Amino acid sequence: MDEMDAARAAKRARKDEPIADDDDDEDQPEISSSESEDSDEGEDSEEDSPGGDDAMDEGYGDEGNDECMTDENALDEREGGGTGEWIYPGRRTEDGAMEPEQQHQAASSDQDDSGVMRLFSRSGVVGHIAKDHPDLLAESNTLAAVSPPPLCADLEVRIPRSVVNEGRISSPQLEPIAYFARSVGLSSLSSGGARSGGGGGGVGFFLSDGTGCGKGRVIAGTIIHLCNSGFLRHLWLSTSSDLIQDATRDIRDIKGKVAVVPLKEINASVDLDPQTAKKHFRQHGWRPGQPVVLFSSYSLLVQGGKGPNKASRVEQLIRWLSGPAESRSSSSSAQTQNSRVRSGGLIVFDEAHKAKNFKAADGPTSGQSQTGQAVYQLQVQCVHCPVLYSSATGASDIQHMAYMERLGLWGPGKAFPDFQTFKGKMSKGGVAALECVSLELKSQGKYVCRQLSFADVQFSVTQVEPSQELTDRYTQFAE
Repeated sequence: MDEMDAARAAKRARKDEPIADDDDDEDQPEISSSESEDSDEGEDSEEDSPGGDDAMDEGYGDEGNDECMTDENALDEREGGGTGEWIYPGRRTEDGAMEPEQQHQAASSDQDDSGVMRLFSRSGVVGHIAKDHPDLLAESNTLAAVSPPPLCADLEVRIPRSVVNEGRISSPQLEPIAYFARSVGLSSLSSGGARSGGGGGGVGFFLSDGTGCGKGRVIAGTIIHLCNSGFLRHLWLSTSSDLIQDATRDIRDIKGKVAVVPLKEINASVDLDPQTAKKHFRQHGWRPGQPVVLFSSYSLLVQGGKGPNKASRVEQLIRWLSGPAESRSSSSSAQTQNSRVRSGGLIVFDEAHKAKNFKAADGPTSGQSQTGQAVYQLQVQCVHCPVLYSSATGASDIQHMAYMERLGLWGPGKAFPDFQTFKGKMSKGGVAALECVSLELKSQGKYVCRQLSFADVQFSVTQVEPSQELTDRYTQFAE
């Protein structure tokens, strides 16, 4: 009996401690194409074992799934169903930290020399549990005067606490993740679900931070939260397929263990179900039962497949996002209860202004954008998937917001029945109306807009006379 008790104690200790080789894992080089082929050959030999794919998928279990989302325990497997090491941004700290609204006012007290921007490096909402941003950020006085809604004490952000404690996500970056989690939780409550995790249906959030604020880190953190909530299929759209390196880096920087797969390597006619596209997924580190992020450019989104029967990329992605959730083996009833596997996942419209030329169906459709149509179709057909719009210039013009269907600014039960009515009323207000839209979205917890501060930045204007050779060359090219 003594040996059995000792074994149980050791098992609990292993579950409670973070994986020891976190740092070593980050320094590992990426798998080359030749190594990937060798890995596939080895995996094929496993598939030849008795039981085939089904036996391997169902029994993959404990070794792979512990690391599928983070280097820490991705799913809470503690005995007794404890809450583990997730983050609760709505709770006060033990040392009696200020209430979120008081922190919001205190963190925004400094102003720049112009008097129109408020400077801060600590979030006024979650600054009591996360570290300051490494650089000073700025927010307009008008927007800073609006307090976002309070976060409930039981709101759960499913990112390992160690990620925040180590400063891998700053408090200004954690704030939009927390409000996104809140939106998903409220959506699930309206449909009878649990507050943490949530169903995600109809959820939208607008991340309008400028360059240098870490939008990629916010997106990565949001994906990790949803992965740990049971969503295993995510789509990340951006302006170029080459940006997949940045996306992979952002996920790894916060200890993410999520496979990021380039969609361009998979033909549009291929079914993206993990059993069918297993080889493509595995080349990028995916294992059965683990989450995956498909990365694509907007230009690829509107392209079809090759051959006489060209398949639609949009339809391919809709089938994948709407498909059945993969089964995940579970060694604990607490794990099953806290992280029920769900179909679909996050749709990220990075640099979302690429869809700005979308024309709503209730208005003129001349000059319709294919990219805008594809973005809109994904939102309408995958209503169960939450959406994150990311763009520093997404709300520069009212007429360019038609694709932002998920922000809840128009529709049944809203002040404006459709987008054309919304545009007609708001366009008369000019820039002031745009500010009102931003203020309303922030007050609902659906919008953030910060930028790097220019405090203490110095510059000088130097006049340089061009040489005669340069002048002659410029004249030659201009002719």
